[in-house]
Amino acid sequence: MKTIAQIATELGVTKPTIRRYLTEEIRTQFTETRNGVIYISEIGEGQIRSKLKNNTKIKKPELSEKIPESKPESSGTEPETDSDVSGVIADMVSALKEQLAEKDKQIDKLFKQVDKLTTHAENLSRINENNQLLLAQQKIESLPATEKINFWNRLFKRK
Repeated sequence: MKTIAQIATELGVTKPTIRRYLTEEIRTQFTETRNGVIYISEIGEGQIRSKLKNNTKIKKPELSEKIPESKPESSGTEPETDSDVSGVIADMVSALKEQLAEKDKQIDKLFKQVDKLTTHAENLSRINENNQLLLAQQKIESLPATEKINFWNRLFKRK
């Protein structure tokens, strides 16, 4: 039995993703809670894995999948050459650069969304101010009109 965190780490996804695929059926039949920690049986884990594999949108290639493993020498006793090590490092660097470029795109997208939300918030603020001004103007207009009384009549309290 494994925890949600262990399964998420193995599959390269987040814990909320695992919880999303943890249906009521799986939860009742293939899980067990001990000390507030949910443990999922191997059968439940298999069902979650199959659901994740069916949803290709979620599955992301991991760094280890992009980097070819170095092949051991035939004798197994010879150390790797510098060119083998530098080739593996170059592959790692290129994979990391690809990931970085993708993250940069995601960050740019988020900044654009934040800008849109900021613009919308500013517009709502202006609309709110305008509504308050309109309400104040309506209150003023709804007040009864007062007659103008000249200075002398006010002085002697005549109408």
